[in-house]
Amino acid sequence: MHQSGSSSATTQTPTVGDSAATRPQLRRPWLLLWAASGPLALLLWALYRLAPRAGDALAAVATVQHGLLLGACAVGMIWLEGHRGFHLRVVPDVAARVQALASHATGWRLLLAPLVASELIGAPPRRMIRRWLLVGGVAGAIVATRLLEEPARGIVSMAVFCGLSWGTGSLVLALKVALRAPVRMGNPSAENGAYGANKISAPPAA
Repeated sequence: MHQSGSSSATTQTPTVGDSAATRPQLRRPWLLLWAASGPLALLLWALYRLAPRAGDALAAVATVQHGLLLGACAVGMIWLEGHRGFHLRVVPDVAARVQALASHATGWRLLLAPLVASELIGAPPRRMIRRWLLVGGVAGAIVATRLLEEPARGIVSMAVFCGLSWGTGSLVLALKVALRAPVRMGNPSAENGAYGANKISAPPAA
């Protein structure tokens, strides 16, 4: 009897370095996809609205100088908006939130998971304000391009389209990683809408 008690007392608890089979798994992958539909829908809507004007911009390139200017603006927006804005900042936060929701969301957070994941609701006020300003900024940029004359309209549309495309691709890859990630994020706080501090890093930029 004494040996049996000693044996159970010395049993080791699985550690982080143990095999993936012993690690906590994502409980509801379907909810991760449901939550991710919010941020993805916003990005895809913006791309849908910009795509025709971006295509027109490519078709309207008539000189080498025009083409170089278009390419430079597109690369600049990919770096500033797509890489620095989305890939390094927005995407890791979104991936962490949707995985937290997939593990812990109940009630209205489950029902409105796309909006919660986008931080349009259920987040600390300062973060919600930033997200609403971001959505408003994207919508404003789409409307503002209509007021520009060609070729400026096409150049700006193409640049914003490229930046958002980069961010959308980064988000899709990060969500793919989140679906396979074995570690659950922290439980969302009912008081302030905050999630666990752990983040899923976005995949390296291509």
